[in-house]
Amino acid sequence: MENISLNHVYAVLTFIAACSSIAGFYLGRRKEATAEGRSKGSLETDINYIKQSMDDMKLTVEKLDRKLDESRKESDAQIRELLINYAELNASYKSLHKRVDGLERKLGLKLGGGEE
Repeated sequence: MENISLNHVYAVLTFIAACSSIAGFYLGRRKEATAEGRSKGSLETDINYIKQSMDDMKLTVEKLDRKLDESRKESDAQIRELLINYAELNASYKSLHKRVDGLERKLGLKLGGGEE
């Protein structure tokens, strides 16, 4: 052991320190990559959740739009039916009015409370 000089000890210690530094660098880099991966994974999960929520809302809006269209069609059908009934009622009223006028002429009366 007498052949070991102080320079050899320094060289070995320097080599060990260099190896420790390199190992520490790679371990730290790996830990940083893991943390960055977790962060990116969390961000991607959040984005996917938002995307899924938007898709759900889009489906809901489409369903509501279809229901609204059906409701409009039903309302249009009801309005058409009311207009037809109004037209028929108006025609019946005119017919009735003509018959009453004819009866007034036959009887020589003036109904309607108008001019005398």
